[in-house]
Amino acid sequence: MFLVLTVISNSHLYKSTVHLLFFQLSVDDAAVHAAVIAINEAVDKQDVEGTFKALQNPNATLKNLKGDNREDYQNVLYAAKQSKEVTTLNKAKREKSTLFAKREEQDVYDTLLTHAEIQGNVTKVNLDAQLNEVNTLLDTQDATKLLAALQSPAIGLKDVQSENAEYYLTTLIQAREVKKENTESPNLEKEDLQAAVNAANILAKEDRDRTKAVGDINTAISEGSPEDLVNLLMRSEATLPEVFPYVADLYQSELRRLKESNGEVRWINQGLAGMSFFREFAEYL
Repeated sequence: MFLVLTVISNSHLYKSTVHLLFFQLSVDDAAVHAAVIAINEAVDKQDVEGTFKALQNPNATLKNLKGDNREDYQNVLYAAKQSKEVTTLNKAKREKSTLFAKREEQDVYDTLLTHAEIQGNVTKVNLDAQLNEVNTLLDTQDATKLLAALQSPAIGLKDVQSENAEYYLTTLIQAREVKKENTESPNLEKEDLQAAVNAANILAKEDRDRTKAVGDINTAISEGSPEDLVNLLMRSEATLPEVFPYVADLYQSELRRLKESNGEVRWINQGLAGMSFFREFAEYL
């Protein structure tokens, strides 16, 4: 990186370039190693608070620690460590040698959880806790709290949009009902949530597009030409039944009459009010 100093003196322009050297200090591997060992020792003692304090050590460089999950961290890490120790001992037996037969063959992480393993288990605990919260919130039908849970980094869902909160609630409730009918566990997993979010986003966009299309149609009924109205009726966003351009004048006159009577032409039963009449009439022309 360079810092350029500009100095003006005696009508002459001088440029002096000062080189600034930045040193990026690497993480102290020894400190990380010590912090990881301390975590393993706390896990062995099955001391929830001690384990959480060790996890919070800045030298451990662990991410997304949540106090509410401290007991689960202890339980999951203890189980993972026990499993690793059993696996290592079984491997040693198969090889007909002891793990520490030779000093040069010793590896402390044969029985201790590594930094990556600790972080992986922390992340898994956070995900499971957040999934439980989402499934619980579906019972309360609180769209605002559900949205916040879906937006949590612990789940890592993509394309969660605040304006679609009600759609997420409805779609997820339906997804859980379907899963309940087909599996023993009705609880939704991350993949289920992402699929529901994607489906809800599509549905929300279709509804908004249709609402705008109906609004444009209402404007054209009053202010546009018959041709303008037919073009709007035929737009895919309106999702209307077949439209017959050769009766454009009829569309405008009849829809204008309906609008004057009702205040606006509304979306009813998969079509605009009165559209079924036009279809039947046009088929006889």
